[in-house]
Amino acid sequence: MERCTSMSFRSPARRAAAVSLAYLAVLGAMSALAAAAEPSADVHKITVHYRDLNLATIAGATALEHRIEAAARMVCGEEGRTLEERHDFRHCYHDAVNNAVRSVNSPVLNAVHNGEKPKGLVTAQLTP
Repeated sequence: MERCTSMSFRSPARRAAAVSLAYLAVLGAMSALAAAAEPSADVHKITVHYRDLNLATIAGATALEHRIEAAARMVCGEEGRTLEERHDFRHCYHDAVNNAVRSVNSPVLNAVHNGEKPKGLVTAQLTP
């Protein structure tokens, strides 16, 4: 089973109006849901694969969060120069990242994203 998440947004003249239409879906096990919400032609979409990551670890969850953030920057475009363009970018970026993290449904990823230490995670320190 392929593990990945998708993020997309509609980009009419104003991103802010379109951000509420942000479409995110986890592909693979949830591909039926993704197919039911097929985006239109003016949607920018990036699939973030994470099959190679172990989301039960902080390292794996952190790596996925970085991939999601990079994809959100590409999907949302440039930050812009005006206050309105910057606001629109930030709104798009934060919504895309938050929705992607939520769609993965990983407690460790959620904790890493929220700056928390995952509960029940056992850590060890090796000493020489």
